[in-house]
Amino acid sequence: MRTAQSRAIPESPTVEITRMPGGKVQFSFEVPCGADERYVGAEWPIGQSVWGLWERDVVEVFVQAREGEGYYEFQVSPLGQHFELRVFEPRARVDRDPRTGLTVGAALGDGSWRGWIAVDESLLDPNLVGNAFAILGSPDARSYWSLFAPPHSPPDFHQPGHFRSLL
Repeated sequence: MRTAQSRAIPESPTVEITRMPGGKVQFSFEVPCGADERYVGAEWPIGQSVWGLWERDVVEVFVQAREGEGYYEFQVSPLGQHFELRVFEPRARVDRDPRTGLTVGAALGDGSWRGWIAVDESLLDPNLVGNAFAILGSPDARSYWSLFAPPHSPPDFHQPGHFRSLL
């Protein structure tokens, strides 16, 4: 990923997109960082969608919906918490409980953390059009990473006009 607006971080997060057996698409992220650089929300639950997850370290993918109206936003934290949202019109018309059946996971390492998001491909545009992002660091030292979105201040990832093919 390239940086959209960032403090100095030696390596950028990476994302790999894979079509899996059984009709799933998996988005796998690796985020370089030391254990003392993680900004996590340990108080948040695991196993349910957490509004505000983007206030802590998170990786996310926005993917165009199959029927062409709107897109999905999926996030996972270093602790395995997740967030999902169906966006019909950014910041105006959303479904906060889309119940997509996504699965997520995360693993902490000494020099990085990994997160993955698996989604039923039947929900998504067959061309897998979207964008991938990472939001990292404490409020006074945030970094913002994106595959395709240009830098904005403040960062704004809800820009479907910058979605591209993810494969």
